[in-house]
Amino acid sequence: MKDKMEKISKVESDLKYLRDEYKNITLWGSAPDGDVKFDSLMEWLAKNEDTVEFMLKTAKALNDI
Repeated sequence: MKDKMEKISKVESDLKYLRDEYKNITLWGSAPDGDVKFDSLMEWLAKNEDTVEFMLKTAKALNDI
């Protein structure tokens, strides 16, 4: 039980951090019609690779809880 609580606490902390990070790198403005174009998405992913990898890791950890 303690291990699960520690995981939950870490995920919660990571999500808070990622929300703040995402504020600086949002995709809005690149999709005026609501659809992010593939080329824009690929460019964004490359520019934000470390954050994207951390987002994926955190999303998987959240899903595992």
